[in-house]
Amino acid sequence: GYQTALEGATARATPRAGIRLGDMSTNPPAKVALNESGVIQRFKVLAHDFDGNIGRTLVMREYSMAEGDFIPPGTSVKDDGLFIGGGYDISCNAYLDRLQAEISAQVTPISLPCQNNLNNLSSVGTYQQRAFFLSLREAGAVDSALPSGYTPTQIIPAGDSIPYFSTPQNRVLTNSNGTAYKYMLRDLLKSSDGYRYFSVVTPNGAFNTTNGREEVYYAVCFTLPSDTSKKIYIIF
Repeated sequence: GYQTALEGATARATPRAGIRLGDMSTNPPAKVALNESGVIQRFKVLAHDFDGNIGRTLVMREYSMAEGDFIPPGTSVKDDGLFIGGGYDISCNAYLDRLQAEISAQVTPISLPCQNNLNNLSSVGTYQQRAFFLSLREAGAVDSALPSGYTPTQIIPAGDSIPYFSTPQNRVLTNSNGTAYKYMLRDLLKSSDGYRYFSVVTPNGAFNTTNGREEVYYAVCFTLPSDTSKKIYIIF
């Protein structure tokens, strides 16, 4: 089962023994706590065998992160370039260095569907990724929920819908102070004036883009083994 192997004050939390990560509820999501930069941080358990990656369980940081906390200094990010190979991709993977080494070692690459052509945003390829943002489909978007005035007008075929996100209120994410901000997804949409913007989940759980002046936050995701003997979690 999963128990805590963390030291100090964190070890005083009482874990529930004998529960595999792969047996935890995803709707509503169970929560596990991991050591992030020496501090306990909670993550939502959202999907098992995520996007067809058998034996891998998707977790998402419970609280979103501001740009200054998430983007490493000197990293160039652009709102009109593909996620793959861009500054946001680099930032997601750099985040993993904040995790305890025992945890980070278990965040191995998975096959992740992502856009691969700026001139055809419906075109999707499969990439080996360790950390990432959700796609529109994974975050629960359907065709009718896409923002008007953008193309594609149909859901980009990237990933599988996560049942927990089927209702807008479940998509809402706050920062550690309890304030909801829009947070970024990995799919681009193209506006009627020809500019490309990353899609986002808004503070009320709808879908829009980074087109605008509102501050954007970031929700990093990765997968862990569904069945492992490593004792790295505190289970809530």
